[in-house]
Amino acid sequence: QSWTFLNGDHWEEDSTAKVLCDGSNVDCCEEVSVSSTGAAADKYPELMGTYIQSFTRGGEPIYMKDDMYLFYLNDVPHHYEGWTIAGSLSELGDISLTMKTPCPDDEDGVWEYVD
Repeated sequence: QSWTFLNGDHWEEDSTAKVLCDGSNVDCCEEVSVSSTGAAADKYPELMGTYIQSFTRGGEPIYMKDDMYLFYLNDVPHHYEGWTIAGSLSELGDISLTMKTPCPDDEDGVWEYVD
């Protein structure tokens, strides 16, 4: 699992960025930890930390940390479907996982962020 970010005119990888489960035996974790020791943490330190599953919408878990949401977004007009971290449940955030996975901590996913 790694994140990529747009640096000028090319994509770079931050292999230190992670979303980890709390280890519980449920469909999706009750807590996930968003972390990076690379560029994602430098650019968005406020988005790093522990997100707690607060409620569900359409069967998908929604996690919160302070006033930020980690949630599954299906934005048909913009052709986006995947996990994202944003301040609103209706917008694509600065960090996202463009992959259909049941939970945000899927190890096969590649998280991206806006640089």
